[in-house]
Amino acid sequence: MKDATVGRGAVVEFDAAHEAQRPVAGVPVVARILRELGLAGFTDTWIEVASGQPIDPLVLAEIHRLASKMTVRVGAPPESARAARFPADRLIAAEAIPDFLAGRPCPFTRLDRPGATAEILRGTGKPTDGVVSRWFNRPISRRLSAALLRMPGMKPVHATIGTAVIAVAMFVALIFGGRGGLLAGALLFHGASVFDGVDGEIARATFRTSRAGAALDSAIDVVTNVAA
Repeated sequence: MKDATVGRGAVVEFDAAHEAQRPVAGVPVVARILRELGLAGFTDTWIEVASGQPIDPLVLAEIHRLASKMTVRVGAPPESARAARFPADRLIAAEAIPDFLAGRPCPFTRLDRPGATAEILRGTGKPTDGVVSRWFNRPISRRLSAALLRMPGMKPVHATIGTAVIAVAMFVALIFGGRGGLLAGALLFHGASVFDGVDGEIARATFRTSRAGAALDSAIDVVTNVAA
């Protein structure tokens, strides 16, 4: 274990464990905060829980996934440690942390507000989004992503499978033909296009992007278009 005085230290204090463990956009609050601290260069962090409750091992695993290079301890830091204190209800991006430490105004996301998930998801769009994606598809897909992220264990691949299921339903509707089948197929085709954005939004919101996931998503897009 590292000496407490080595590296840059930070402290995040919570009144109770459930505040630290509460998921926002599929990631525990404390894991989101510590990820940004790690990106800002902090190497030692203490999670203080005033109530003395332990942190769930699954939450600690999420912290390790998102801040693996950081030494994390649960408890109060020793008096000899030079540790900066960070609020537990704010998510300050790594690039804004120097301004926070200097006492200058800096942007942040209030994690204790109901709109925190929506604010995080608004940042998951892609620069390549066209007009339809940006103004029509994204507002719908973000609402779907927010709803799905309330489900424990939700991962991008689950949303990718959902897109594939919609594509299969579209294909069946078009095969049956007729006015009803063609109308249903057209609606399902657009539904697959909207839902196709969900897996990427979930991946970016939960920091689970991967080449394999992107390749699977692209493959399903191609198959959907060919099937249509």
